[in-house]
Amino acid sequence: RLPHDAARRTHVYFELHETGGSGAAEYQISTSLMGWDRQRFGLGRYLDGTDPDFQIANKMEVCLECKVDFYAKFGKMSLKVVGVDKNFALGRLEARRREILAFLKQEDLLEKNARMELPELPLRVGLITSPGSAAERDFMTGLVASPWGFAGRLRGAKLQGEQTQPEIVRALAALSGAGLDVIVITRGGGSRADLSWFDQKDLAVAIADCPVPVITAIGHEVDTSIADLVAHHACKTPTAAAEFLVERVDEAAGRLGEATERLMAAVEDHLETSRRRIDVADRLVRATEGVRLRARVRFQSAAGRLQGRVAGSLAAGRSILGTLQNRLGTTVVRRTSRAREALGGLGIGLSSAAGTRLVQARRTNEILAGRLVRESLRPVTVQKVRLD
Repeated sequence: RLPHDAARRTHVYFELHETGGSGAAEYQISTSLMGWDRQRFGLGRYLDGTDPDFQIANKMEVCLECKVDFYAKFGKMSLKVVGVDKNFALGRLEARRREILAFLKQEDLLEKNARMELPELPLRVGLITSPGSAAERDFMTGLVASPWGFAGRLRGAKLQGEQTQPEIVRALAALSGAGLDVIVITRGGGSRADLSWFDQKDLAVAIADCPVPVITAIGHEVDTSIADLVAHHACKTPTAAAEFLVERVDEAAGRLGEATERLMAAVEDHLETSRRRIDVADRLVRATEGVRLRARVRFQSAAGRLQGRVAGSLAAGRSILGTLQNRLGTTVVRRTSRAREALGGLGIGLSSAAGTRLVQARRTNEILAGRLVRESLRPVTVQKVRLD
């Protein structure tokens, strides 16, 4: 296990482990890289990352050229590094990389995140990188320089070393439920060996299963990591990732502008059609008003003629009615006089007849009264009647 500041130390002391089937260290031996050997054989580049292809790191399978050092006083044996076979380590890394790719393909995970729909306006951005790093600065500068209102949310993580995988996995889990449009994993450049930290199985699975589109920008111009392959989109640098998002919004804004122009053109056409319809309507209104005026004139003329005719008819009717009234008055007077004369004659005859009848009635009453007196003066005779 290497100390965390191995690149700065003059002498570096660590242990080499041989793991068994369980993955636990079954054998170990103390190892050292002395300062003079480091300078003599140029081994410092494998510690500080200046070698373009390889950098020694913890939990890495390596092939080292060593001298055996035996300290008789304590009976302790150790190894001193005098050479590094980087091709062996790179071969092992490539074999593991192919094994992981085969697993991802079998589980249909290589394109799972890429099949997700990236929003046309990815303005809510989650960022996984080392806080305060050049990668963070370059990426955020690219977003801030754009005219669009990007909102970034940073989740810090180590992007080199054995903590790379667990910290990025935790960051993805935290950001996936934050209502973001996209998550960007980015870091600055480094050696090809640094890329191996992004070739790990659990990290690839976490990116593939992330419910939010993931963009990687690992900082390698030539090589591609497994994380790049399973991501929705892979960029080479943090600046390129920012440019990708800005261009995405630019394209959406362009489409919106074109749609706006088409809409305005359609509105203008509709307004022009409406204007023509309004002109027709105005002409129709004017024509209707003319018809109404002419009809009113004709109506008034006809009404005048009708009024004259009615007045003439009324005058004639009044004349006829006056004549009829005069005739009726004369006829009524004549017939009334005749009726009075007839009634007078009837009254005289009725009086004469009534007097005659009254005299006769008086005579009849006197005769009957005399009979009644005579009958009352006769004696009364009694007849006996035998009752058997």
